Amino acid sequence: MQSGQCCEIDESEINKYNALVYKVERGSIAARAGIKPKDRIISINSHIMRDLIDYNFCVGDADIKVLVERGHGELIEFEIEKDYEEDLGIAFESPVFDSITRCANSCMFCFMDQMPEGLRKTLYLKDEDYRLSFLYGNFITMTRMSEEDFERIKSLYLSPLYISVHTTNTKLRKQILKSHKAENIIKQLEELTSAGISIHTQIVLMPGINDGEELVKTIEDLSYFYPQLESIGIVPVGLTRFREGLSELREFSEKEARALIGVIKPYQKKFRRRFDKNLIYLADEFYYKAGEALPDGSEYDDYPQYENGIGIARYFYDEYHSCLSKIPSKIKYPKKFSMVTGVLGAMALKNIVHDLNTRVSGLEITMEAVENNFFGGGVNVTGLLTGRDVIDHFMKKPKEIPETILIPSVMLNEYTFLDDITVERLKNELSANIDVIDNNFKSLLDYILK
Repeated sequence: MQSGQCCEIDESEINKYNALVYKVERGSIAARAGIKPKDRIISINSHIMRDLIDYNFCVGDADIKVLVERGHGELIEFEIEKDYEEDLGIAFESPVFDSITRCANSCMFCFMDQMPEGLRKTLYLKDEDYRLSFLYGNFITMTRMSEEDFERIKSLYLSPLYISVHTTNTKLRKQILKSHKAENIIKQLEELTSAGISIHTQIVLMPGINDGEELVKTIEDLSYFYPQLESIGIVPVGLTRFREGLSELREFSEKEARALIGVIKPYQKKFRRRFDKNLIYLADEFYYKAGEALPDGSEYDDYPQYENGIGIARYFYDEYHSCLSKIPSKIKYPKKFSMVTGVLGAMALKNIVHDLNTRVSGLEITMEAVENNFFGGGVNVTGLLTGRDVIDHFMKKPKEIPETILIPSVMLNEYTFLDDITVERLKNELSANIDVIDNNFKSLLDYILK
């Protein structure tokens, strides 16, 4: 590994992108070479770094030349020899080195438009960036994509992408997105899939708008793109109490949820026969709203839309059953705690918590189904509970606040709730021990056994 001074680069390119090194792993190739935090990577093998995608592609070579800017304009080139595809051990401040493409739509269902001021700043960032779709599975509508973007996706084979479709009816889609830039989605999907790009699609379903015959048409149109089409996820519109001045929308009724399941089941059976997979997956809320049992785990086909909230309850339940042999009949030291969850989570967890309390001597779990008074409306998922919701829930009976409260990590970002209340503040206001675990059964079992 060698380093030296270098000045042969167009200065206009230096300030165009900001690949700022946030962290260098101790003992890593980058650390040994001499790359430091706050260095700015300009290029690798003369290829300008526009985003993490460029970095991942270029850093895979065995012999690379890394040009960095340090301090006030000092350019240094590092010559590095390493194994093919071996990483340098660098983390960046942002996955994109220019600016994230922002969403310009005004979707009639947009959750961000239904949030009050004063929440965590990152919650107000509406991205429409295909790079984040590829890197992290963010859903995009493709209304901000240029011809150059499409060409880059195809040339670099950025697959899979996650596409918010909502409907394949172009006129209706423009109305839903409130954007005249909502092009013919079928044409856009044809361009991507014909180049071999795989897609996961999402439909935010609104009763009386894009359900019924419109939904049937959308499903039929999308199924044409199999096998590049990997999944169709259908989630219900989420409505908060902060909807003044927004489109008039409503939640699904029990009858409508049951009717929707009745429409989807035949398609799932049809696609299972044709494609050996269900292809369409409904959010857990629809089954709970309809009062119907969740599908078996095999019906979710490796849970392609788990991060979209589809199949989480079934996965948790199946994980519990797979761990039954590891659950003791008695624990060495008695353990008593209260476990916080949302209203929807309580529906999924109540039988498991009851079984654990019955099965394990010395264990006492109290499940606390916290209502979302902050967002109100039909918001009942655990991940959208705020710190104030939790505090208010327990302060209804201040003399009965438990000694230990368990919080799922899905409610937090670096130990901070959506409303910027920290775990430390929760601990102080409730005068209780606050423990945090991941949102899966194995984490819960490890917590019980430790």
